[in-house]
Amino acid sequence: MVWNFATHRESANMRWEIEFKDNWAWVVALDAYDFCDPQPLAALIEKKVIPDELRNQVSKIITGERKPNKRAAAKLSVPASERLVLAAHVSICLGLIDALKNASAASHWDGGDWVDEDDTILSMQASRYGKEPIELKRELEKEQSELMRQSAQDHGISIETLENLLRELRKKQQNYPDV
Repeated sequence: MVWNFATHRESANMRWEIEFKDNWAWVVALDAYDFCDPQPLAALIEKKVIPDELRNQVSKIITGERKPNKRAAAKLSVPASERLVLAAHVSICLGLIDALKNASAASHWDGGDWVDEDDTILSMQASRYGKEPIELKRELEKEQSELMRQSAQDHGISIETLENLLRELRKKQQNYPDV
């Protein structure tokens, strides 16, 4: 079990989250294999030890139980080995914007004034710039939409395809180690 500092209790889920991040290259390689690109997985197997929690997935590939989805691979608009990487990059950026929208300022010294614990970073920035918090929140939401639009355009895919990639990434995180 891993201690979750946010909730002050142990969390088995958090342990999987940490292992998911530690084994990110393996998750990407297994996903690429599922879309007919075995090269990343082959390269990892040659150089690294297969993580214990992912041995079952690799053994299913060796026994032929797990096979690439050729039909889905034919429809890919993003190379198989880049799908989850793109989704992760966009997810991290969207998460940072969400943090700015929702994060508590907590009690700290702000250049002469104590910040109230109930204040949010958004309300602090709004007062600093003479705006309403809802205005800044809308601006951040526009930034998120622009990020999605620009990322989709840069990779030659639709926003819906990018949203599907983000959903697949979340699903893999939730189902880890069964990726």
